[in-house]
Amino acid sequence: MTLFKGSRARCIANILLTLCVVVIVVFPVCALAEMHPKMKLASSVHKFGSVLQGTRVQYSFVVRNEGDAPLEISRVQPECGCTAAVPEENPVAPGESTRITATFDTTGFNGYKVKAVRIYTNDPQQPTALLTFQGTVAAEVSVDPPRLYFGTIRKGSGATKEFSIHINDRASVKVKDVLSRSEGVKLKKLDDGRMQASLSTDVSPGVFRSRIVVRTTSKANPILNIPVFARIEGDLKLVPADVSFGLLKGPLQSTVTRKVRLINSSEKPVKVLSVKSSSNAISAVIDKSEANNEYLLEIGVRRGTSGPFRGEVSITTDHPDKEQRVVVLPVYGIVGRQGA
Repeated sequence: MTLFKGSRARCIANILLTLCVVVIVVFPVCALAEMHPKMKLASSVHKFGSVLQGTRVQYSFVVRNEGDAPLEISRVQPECGCTAAVPEENPVAPGESTRITATFDTTGFNGYKVKAVRIYTNDPQQPTALLTFQGTVAAEVSVDPPRLYFGTIRKGSGATKEFSIHINDRASVKVKDVLSRSEGVKLKKLDDGRMQASLSTDVSPGVFRSRIVVRTTSKANPILNIPVFARIEGDLKLVPADVSFGLLKGPLQSTVTRKVRLINSSEKPVKVLSVKSSSNAISAVIDKSEANNEYLLEIGVRRGTSGPFRGEVSITTDHPDKEQRVVVLPVYGIVGRQGA
């Protein structure tokens, strides 16, 4: 009986000893398997407030490793306008920190901007993070309004628009000169410092496009362009003034058409001599004459057309004024793919 008890005790002791060995061997392996890096950003956003256009905003983002394994920063990818240096220390040991210095070049940007640098790491919980610049880029020189749109005006009536040039209080910039790129637009400086742009009365019928150029001493933005647009209406008027087919579902099994009216507002009758399209995708025919003062045209997109299309339909008449004999109709649209 005593022998049995002793054998049993030795058996139990051996089992306990085996379990202890397993615990001693397995525990460190498990502990090592659970070790991993942990990325912590002191701040992921740098708010730089308001700076003048052309300023290079620089900031060092601090990245800390709060894990128990080395943190590796494998890639630093800046967005457009940003550059970033490699981390000062890489990999980052547990409990240590590194800096990533990023720069945002504000040249060419204006208004409120958000720019970022993305970093990639071996942190299993946070493999990527954004380092962001936020703030307002103020132009040294600006124009109000930024473009001049005269709208639709009658030939010979002329029109005027005013605009002003603003120089930022923080900028030591001067305006060299203001020039018109067309004889059809005359410029005049007003007493209050504003500028006046006058559209000439002899501008030909049709779409008028030009620009006003402001030259300055600014290094960031030495030249400002002010687009000028007007639609000059003569005796012959198209309704609508242009044709947009929008997005058509392709493929086109047949020609898609739109109706356009050509209205003659003069006292003398005008005859349409020819209608010509600048694009093979666009067809144009005279549908019928409503009266001496109006024609009806049929504009079409031909079967088989695909993708974007753009062209002009030129309508030639016998109008006594040479400048008004040809009327141009812009036509555009997109034919999508099958099912689009």
